[in-house]
Amino acid sequence: MRRRVRRLTVHEGDRTGDSSDRADLLAAEEPLGIRVDGTALTMTMRTPGDDIELAAGFLVSEAVVRSPSDIARMKVCDGTTCGHLEHERLGNIVDVALADGISIPASARRSFLTTSACGVCGKTSVRDICTLPQAAVAGDPPA
Repeated sequence: MRRRVRRLTVHEGDRTGDSSDRADLLAAEEPLGIRVDGTALTMTMRTPGDDIELAAGFLVSEAVVRSPSDIARMKVCDGTTCGHLEHERLGNIVDVALADGISIPASARRSFLTTSACGVCGKTSVRDICTLPQAAVAGDPPA
């Protein structure tokens, strides 16, 4: 999102300053739904852009697909062809069609919390952010 901002410059010593207007880019965060073969699989929050790649990576990480050939088609939904124009914002759903013979594994059919958050949201204080795990990392060796 672009908007005009005013930049203030303070001069050392004499406490005077200048100001100038300039365009600035602000990061946006919006929901993204991922649908597979017409069925909603998950919803995540993301900075818009590279939505096809994000959806593909998610499908790989959840073992829904194992290679690019497992995906027949991916598109950012325009709302009209999918029939959900009245319910969702345009461009916030990626529709995925799996290749013939590929289906969603039973293990992927669950409700999962999908997040791109850093972990600050939902905390009630800064002290909560600094809480360390109960077990030492050394006590949990890699498998």
